[in-house]
Amino acid sequence: MIQLAPEVPRNAWFDAARELAPTPLAIPAGSAFQRLTTLLGVHEQDAAALPGLLAEVAENPSLRWIAERFTTALRQDIGGLGLPSALTEPSRSWPLLPPSMGPAARSVYVPGFLATVPLVEELHRTRGIPAETSRATLADFGRHLEIHRRVHGIVGLDTHWWLMLGWSGGLVDLGRVQGEWLDPATVSLHIPESGPLAPEAVDASLDRLRREWPGWFGTRPERAECESWLLDPALGELLPESSNIVRFQRRFSLYDGGYVDDQNPLSFVFRRGHVPLPEGLAGLPRETRLQRAIVDRLLEGAHWTVRKGYLDL
Repeated sequence: MIQLAPEVPRNAWFDAARELAPTPLAIPAGSAFQRLTTLLGVHEQDAAALPGLLAEVAENPSLRWIAERFTTALRQDIGGLGLPSALTEPSRSWPLLPPSMGPAARSVYVPGFLATVPLVEELHRTRGIPAETSRATLADFGRHLEIHRRVHGIVGLDTHWWLMLGWSGGLVDLGRVQGEWLDPATVSLHIPESGPLAPEAVDASLDRLRREWPGWFGTRPERAECESWLLDPALGELLPESSNIVRFQRRFSLYDGGYVDDQNPLSFVFRRGHVPLPEGLAGLPRETRLQRAIVDRLLEGAHWTVRKGYLDL
């Protein structure tokens, strides 16, 4: 058994990974790499840095051990619906490796995603998902690479747990929102960073969900759910009724409960890592109404809450 670097945490994911047969790394190069990164929506700055980082992953015994088994885990998930989340199932919570392991450690999961693209495309074809929808779904990979670079200043992924949903086939891009299969009657809606949350764009996505989802998955959903800080009723008090965000949250009936998470809006709106409160607020931009609303509420000592709601389809 390989001795992993001491910085690599040993917990439930490690116990599960030891039971997986490794998938040998096959890192694409040249025109094959270019075609793949274009398909995945990878920014040219990230695409230029990845070959060197992936070579380091292949040469580092600890990183290679993780990458080969993560690839196997992705392959096993493809086609699965209703799979446990990495947030609820510790054995699926592959770790975010610490900065002390070097920049390549932040790209340790990239080879697995690259290697399994053809399998995901074939799954989409089998389900009747159009090629342009398949490409839009896979392009979430490039979006998250770019966000990681903006937040941390280096190429990598810290949302591999999220991208696993798309690679399993349980999440599909619908246009302005993404739909995740929860059960035969329920779809979870997610909001990617892809422009204004315009009502007409959301309407088009919901219409597409009603029209095409049954053909893709063989079930006709009855409701859509969304869990987000964007559903915090405080936004409806701080932003005008004409705001796209307020109009979006008005679509949903809220379930009881929710949980406080002040870092959630700071992460999504400002794309910062953990912001110390309240002292870290002084350095944040206040250029938009939304930015001002988020910061002002925290400066007042109030909090932001993640809420969950539903709408009937």
